[in-house]
Amino acid sequence: MFLKQVQHSFNKSATSYESVGHIQRLIAHMLVKEILDNMVNKEPKQIIDIGTGTGFVIEELLKHLPHATYTANDLACNMIEIAKAKFINFQNINYLVGDASTLDFEYSDLVTSSMSLQWFPDIKGVLKKLYNKTAVLSFSTLLKENFKEWYEILYQFNISPPNFHTKKELEEICLCLNPRRYRFLNRSYMIKFNNALEMIKYLKKLGANVNNNGNKYLVKNLLDNYKEPIETRYEVFFAILEK
Repeated sequence: MFLKQVQHSFNKSATSYESVGHIQRLIAHMLVKEILDNMVNKEPKQIIDIGTGTGFVIEELLKHLPHATYTANDLACNMIEIAKAKFINFQNINYLVGDASTLDFEYSDLVTSSMSLQWFPDIKGVLKKLYNKTAVLSFSTLLKENFKEWYEILYQFNISPPNFHTKKELEEICLCLNPRRYRFLNRSYMIKFNNALEMIKYLKKLGANVNNNGNKYLVKNLLDNYKEPIETRYEVFFAILEK
């Protein structure tokens, strides 16, 4: 049920995602940098990108690995259509719409995922499945401390924000996979808005407003009564796991 809500939100936001996803681009760039730094003298031939969205990670990887074969997967078919249009001149990209937790992927040299795993109800199960299908698993995902200042405002108005894993929890999940080599890091990305309405519109354009689809009265109460500027931060966890 929750993944259906995620799918619906991201399908609706597909046409606006690129215009507001500047931080998502920065995160994808950072993830690819870490991948390349940790795969020196290795050139993956088969790459799968989970939760590809409009293709930020593949866009970065193509600059360095133009001859690899890519599989772009996403739950939202509208996101995939945007990616197809973007990469129309590339013959080495395949597209797969569906839930990565249930799809049967072929073994690959590299699996990537940027800013999507936090939406899976069973992130531990998804990571285990993906790790078993690749030589290197690399991902970025949101931490529990993400948007802390914004979520504190939501709590004041009895609105429940999403609940993500802590850095320690994610590290433990990753280490349970027994990688031969691994690297963990986290980064903060600040973002500012003039008021709550701007913040909510931003999240809606990203498709990240899944948990705001509940009581519209509570959201209206927030918009009517909270007029202060908002400064908050993305808190992002990065991991590279190699067999």
